[in-house]
Amino acid sequence: VSPAGRRPASQAVRTVLLVSPDEALRAQLVRALGDRSVFFAASDDEALKTLRVTQVEAIVKDAVAPLREVPRFIARARHVCPSAVVICVLPAGESSEDDESAAEA
Repeated sequence: VSPAGRRPASQAVRTVLLVSPDEALRAQLVRALGDRSVFFAASDDEALKTLRVTQVEAIVKDAVAPLREVPRFIARARHVCPSAVVICVLPAGESSEDDESAAEA
């Protein structure tokens, strides 16, 4: 990681796991990710199975309610793939204050 906190271009993220049952969100993220290798999982369990056989550099998780499950998924994903960056996409306006607190944990 460079001093600015970013990876040098030679170490840019090349493999991403998208975790979401939402086909529309997955399609949007694939377009945004450009030429990176993208793997898909519709559920947390499917994502963890994928991580056991495929190393990725980033995990993008659609954090659907109940958000209290998000920290558990992150812990399990980091156990299987400790070097991956985990990014959670929170639903706009659909979460409670308790859900947001759980997601920040």
